[in-house]
Amino acid sequence: PRFMNAKTVPDLNNAPHADRNLFDLDIEGATPLLPFLPGRVDANGKGAPFVTVTFGRGCPFKCSFCNVGEQLSSSSVRLISPEYFMDELEEIRARYGAIGSLMIHDDILLYPKWLESWNIELRRRFGYTPYWCQMRSDFICKKPDLIKLMAECGMAWVSVGIESGSKRLLDFMSKGTTVEQNLECNDILVRNGVNMFCNWMLGIPTETPEDVKATADMITKMRPGFHSASIYCDYPGTSLSRFITESGLRLPHHYTKSHYPWQWAIKGVDYDLALGTRSRVTSQFPNKPVRPKHWDVPRD
Repeated sequence: PRFMNAKTVPDLNNAPHADRNLFDLDIEGATPLLPFLPGRVDANGKGAPFVTVTFGRGCPFKCSFCNVGEQLSSSSVRLISPEYFMDELEEIRARYGAIGSLMIHDDILLYPKWLESWNIELRRRFGYTPYWCQMRSDFICKKPDLIKLMAECGMAWVSVGIESGSKRLLDFMSKGTTVEQNLECNDILVRNGVNMFCNWMLGIPTETPEDVKATADMITKMRPGFHSASIYCDYPGTSLSRFITESGLRLPHHYTKSHYPWQWAIKGVDYDLALGTRSRVTSQFPNKPVRPKHWDVPRD
């Protein structure tokens, strides 16, 4: 059958590797999405593709605007082992002869005890391999030496959910990070020549002009390599969505699951201010990624 219901797999290490025959390599393998993530595939399906690899499923964090764990069929976090991950990379190399770059999805920071050995092993087997992953600012602040090692082995981009420059809103959204950590994590990444794919948003329920200014000031200081600037999207099932319902803040004409700026969703939000600030910051400090510090290291 073309599709099947695989249900929940408690141990992802017992699941097969992703079937790369289902991917259109003309698109994925040659389209790395961001600068400094090389990828190419020839007409015969050979080359050094940009490939995506999934680390796991689930999330242990309880951000009120997301709450991914509450919306999955299984709220438990299920992660692959280092051996499974390296075996999948070897399978990809056996098929294509080389790997151009990687995008690593989901929860890489939940393996701090083996991230060092994994990166060393990646470098030993594949040479300097550019990759893009996601982390939290508090984790980066706690592990600066590990961040340095990861940069030396290939980490070229990190997606970080900065979200807001307002302490009040970070606490309101149960983000679990601080403004000071956001700024410090940016300094650590800059020092190690790693680009930040910076997720930040405006239009958050209860947002004030002071909150908007605090976020704009923080992003202006950081000047990330890539702006992922959104207007808050009301996702049903999240604790923040329940707050909006209970507080009577949802506009009657709102469009669910949309962060398009023309979709005004929440009462009390100054969308003109939010949109104008987002436009001003992203135009004044446009995306300007830098060449990774260790890019010139010879690849084995």
